Amino acid sequence: MDLKGLPHALLHLPRPHNLEPGAQGGGAQGAFTWGVVDALLDQPDIEIGRVSGTSGGALNGAALVTGS
Repeated sequence: MDLKGLPHALLHLPRPHNLEPGAQGGGAQGAFTWGVVDALLDQPDIEIGRVSGTSGGALNGAALVTGS
């Protein structure tokens, strides 16, 4: 994944990056959110800590935490 679209401040955090994302709900947004999370999981220097979400975002968070 190309990280050029990430905010400048995020690219210059100490490594490894520890993210605590919040995921939104609402149909197609849930699918988009999972695509972003999946791409972040492919990055070796990014760790995902706590996750929160609503609706479809909560389902994505549960899948992420359980490894489903």
